[in-house]
Amino acid sequence: MPPSSKKSLTPRFSKPLVAAIILVAAAGSIFLAKYVLWGRVGAQDSIAARAAGDPKAAVHIVEYLDFQCPACAYGAKQIHNYLETFPGKIYLEVKYFPLGGHVHSMGATKYAQCSARQGKFWPYLSTVFERQAQWKGLFDAQPAFVQIIKDIGADANKIQSCVANDDIRKEIMAEKDAGVALGIQSTPTYFINGKMFVGVKPMMEEVERLLGAVPTQQNVK
Repeated sequence: MPPSSKKSLTPRFSKPLVAAIILVAAAGSIFLAKYVLWGRVGAQDSIAARAAGDPKAAVHIVEYLDFQCPACAYGAKQIHNYLETFPGKIYLEVKYFPLGGHVHSMGATKYAQCSARQGKFWPYLSTVFERQAQWKGLFDAQPAFVQIIKDIGADANKIQSCVANDDIRKEIMAEKDAGVALGIQSTPTYFINGKMFVGVKPMMEEVERLLGAVPTQQNVK
């Protein structure tokens, strides 16, 4: 059959209809992108809120912690002291690794993540660790976390709504799974300039070695 006698199989639409289809498709794409990414944007904001120090510092520490872990509380305090004692020389990122054996760890971490989204992560971290002995033995620790939220000046209603969102748990578990993939089995675990250190004492020895400080003589794990 000659080419001129073939019928076109492509449907023909009017220009206004084509324009309408394009607009609907574009609007749908924008909506879908917002729907898919809104949680990721919030997660990225919380990651930035959990960093301290100078990103250009010579010593980079990634701290994986569990809020119900006593050694984590001690390690966090030591790193805070380093940040104050050696300004500009350390960059710290805090990541979550809630342990299954700690009944209140996930709850404490949810409040931490939601506090981070309000820019209140550091006050929350210091307070929840300071009061760890008060809440870790409770049957229900949520009232203690709510009180911490109020005491640090965060919006309790917004944080309660945030904690109830299952996306928060998924973000936390995704971060823990990433830690498991790196070989983490316990807390606290630190990566200092990319090298893993398990426990507070090895972390302190490495930080002080890198900074040229006199090793701290303390009986820590």
